[in-house]
Amino acid sequence: MTRKIEAGVFIPTVRSGWIHSANTPWSPGSYRHALEVTRLAEYLGFDFVLSPQNWRGAQGPTRFWGDTVESIAATGALLQATQRSNVWCTTHTNVHHPAAIAKIVASLAEIGEGRVGMNIVTGGHQASFAPLGLWDDTLSHDERYDVADEWIEVVKRFWTEERVNFEGRFYTMDDGILRPRPARMPTLETAGASPRGQRF
Repeated sequence: MTRKIEAGVFIPTVRSGWIHSANTPWSPGSYRHALEVTRLAEYLGFDFVLSPQNWRGAQGPTRFWGDTVESIAATGALLQATQRSNVWCTTHTNVHHPAAIAKIVASLAEIGEGRVGMNIVTGGHQASFAPLGLWDDTLSHDERYDVADEWIEVVKRFWTEERVNFEGRFYTMDDGILRPRPARMPTLETAGASPRGQRF
């Protein structure tokens, strides 16, 4: 049996997006730059592009990831600007409610005729979220993945079921409806490296 391995490009929607160094060639963290990279990636035959999501970034001399284009908004625009490549956004379970993200990504699936995917992140660095009030100190590292387990279950159910009723530890849905639903399941991926992250 053969398996296809997809190759993609991590696009620079964030300042200094590829290299963590003051000596890196300047990358502005702009939509225009991300668009140029995405069009080149599609021309060269890459299967997908993935944009990171950042809410604050470093505030030192290089402001690494300090200037950023919002990943989900950029995905909608990049889907319109491409013909073949898949475009994956990054979502944070601690920022986006699952019912809301299910609707947003379903809309992106319609815009891109199914060429959309979602990178799921459970939090990342506290320093990026705590100043914005988006960090829950009561949750441990592993508990953030417990939230993510429920989160993605709710998202998938909105994408596949007529009506969603859900009673969990973190989320409750009562007769939720989402239409139109994606014609096919958007690509889902996560880059968690911990044992709990890999189980997720």
